[in-house]
Amino acid sequence: MPIESKKPNQSIKQLDPLALAFEPEVSPWRKALSGQIVQSFLVFCRFAGRYWLWLLNGISLFFFMVAFAVPLVQGAGGDWLARPVFDFCHLVCVQDPNHSFYIGGHQMAVCERCLAIYAAMGLVGLVFQLTRYRWRPLKFWQYGLFALPMALDGFSQLFGWRESVWELRLLTGGLFGFGTVWYMYPQIEAWMNRLKSWAGCELART
Repeated sequence: MPIESKKPNQSIKQLDPLALAFEPEVSPWRKALSGQIVQSFLVFCRFAGRYWLWLLNGISLFFFMVAFAVPLVQGAGGDWLARPVFDFCHLVCVQDPNHSFYIGGHQMAVCERCLAIYAAMGLVGLVFQLTRYRWRPLKFWQYGLFALPMALDGFSQLFGWRESVWELRLLTGGLFGFGTVWYMYPQIEAWMNRLKSWAGCELART
């Protein structure tokens, strides 16, 4: 007697385990919360794409102005206010007392080289903000030429071969700050324009 092979029941629906795993029953409040989170993220991306330059310029000019404000406030008897700000600036500067300017006998919040870096980045950043579409980024080797004087001045002093002077620290820091804006900001501008366009398109769909 011939053995009949059993054919699978074609009427039985094949279950996809991935579909079971990623298509659960989601409550309405969770769907609403997820949608709100996504929309908030897209709004943030669009905001960052529009105002990133204001933020970077603000940071550079903030540290530049705070460098002067701290010793002035200390001289006026506000050490309780100036000291925490001075300590906060240590996050972005070594604050070497021998390489810093003093106002009224009080040390500025950043060293001479960092002062020049933040001044250059803030001022050149403002120029970039007015003429941003005319800038083309430096090539990396060109950027290296702006950073090389600071590296030579800093490392030769670090290894005890010579002692730097404040004029060189200001000059090399300013060159580095200028080169950083010229190299980085046009590239960031291109990235942020793409981010802004993408976020705008996604928000238009929601």
